[in-house]
Amino acid sequence: SYCPTPTDLAVDNNTITHTTADLSWTGYSNSYTVQYRTAAHNGTVYFEEAFDNNNGALPEGWDNSEHSNESYYWKVTAGSGYGSYYTTAASGSYNIAYYTKGASNNATITTPRINLAGVANAKLTFKYLNPDWAGGYDELTVKYRVGDGEWTDLASFHNTTGSWIEKSVTLTGMADNYQIAFYGTGYDGDYGYGIGIDDVVVTQII
Repeated sequence: SYCPTPTDLAVDNNTITHTTADLSWTGYSNSYTVQYRTAAHNGTVYFEEAFDNNNGALPEGWDNSEHSNESYYWKVTAGSGYGSYYTTAASGSYNIAYYTKGASNNATITTPRINLAGVANAKLTFKYLNPDWAGGYDELTVKYRVGDGEWTDLASFHNTTGSWIEKSVTLTGMADNYQIAFYGTGYDGDYGYGIGIDDVVVTQII
């Protein structure tokens, strides 16, 4: 039997995760079979986390225990971490965020250990949100260590943005037991609505 081609196919951007998304379309049949395929990565993916598969809890292996104020630390939320402002994740329903609540406050969140032994070139990409509050904003520093060694700074970001943008950091010192840290604090004696991070991915550079 004849089945007209569906029209107005659309993806709900608020539902996109690494593995799922909600689709809608206009059709003329009682049922449709939906098939999909995934695009190939440009390089090997060594680690990825979108914070959407743990029911709003911190994923296994992530550590947010280091913070200067017991009430303000990195947590799984949606948006920048402050109240009813900037409450949408970059993808899916959740991201991690740190609301500083003071220029001198700081907090760190670390990834699980990543095996980068033998990897010559790799990069970290993530979605970044840092909205200003009356001209004040926060600073994010990305660090790494191997094993229980000293932390080494890789990059710092203090540009303010009220919409999600992608950041990319070239990694150094790759080895087994590689760990990445995100350190947040107020910038230049002030602070903003918080720092949001989503869609953390470590990939090979080709």
